[in-house]
Amino acid sequence: MMRTPNVWEASLISMASQKLNAVAAQTLVEQLRGTTVEADEQGQLRFHVPESAPTVPDTDVFPISFFYYDSDGMPVEMLLHLNGARRHISSLERYRDDGRHINLLWPQLDQVRCSLYTPPGSIDAETP
Repeated sequence: MMRTPNVWEASLISMASQKLNAVAAQTLVEQLRGTTVEADEQGQLRFHVPESAPTVPDTDVFPISFFYYDSDGMPVEMLLHLNGARRHISSLERYRDDGRHINLLWPQLDQVRCSLYTPPGSIDAETP
């Protein structure tokens, strides 16, 4: 079922935008306007961004990585992807490090860490 992004999803995108340069950050936030999202039972998200939405400037920091602990203490990774050609947000992928079912799909955002992708051979872009 298609719906508008909820507060948690919009806040996660905002968290990601805070790691980017000003132009990319503003563009990412602007892409949420008019966007619809589909979520599956494991919290995987597919974003449907309007064709007219601005394009994120070409940058090597995607996917943006998020990390939190599931209710049983197992690490959960999330990756925010862009559509390659249009450079619009396209999906949020989630997985547990042990491959099992994710119990906590919507953690408190203060429990989520966000870091930028670091291309091989570059200086670590992760922030505390």
